[in-house]
Amino acid sequence: MRALGVQLTQGQMLPYARTAELIGEMTGLSVSPATLLAWGGEARLALQGTADLIARQLHHAPVLCADESGLRVDGKLHWMHVAATAELTWYGMQARCTR
Repeated sequence: MRALGVQLTQGQMLPYARTAELIGEMTGLSVSPATLLAWGGEARLALQGTADLIARQLHHAPVLCADESGLRVDGKLHWMHVAATAELTWYGMQARCTR
């Protein structure tokens, strides 16, 4: 259930409330948005070593594709950074700096 919750909120970018509703409709289980948020945090911690390894490998890649796109998080502009090769992809989020 945790993997499904993380996939729906992080991979499919569904809102937490909608994900909780969908899981309830699909499985009959009651999952709160706060629980989904906690599961995402646990997954981030568990995968941090892998993300760091990917970033190091991309840093040494002879050819690298990079991009950034703006998106809104809680109504505020952020940057989604992407660095990739044919085998690896790294995503990073940064709040937009205002000066």
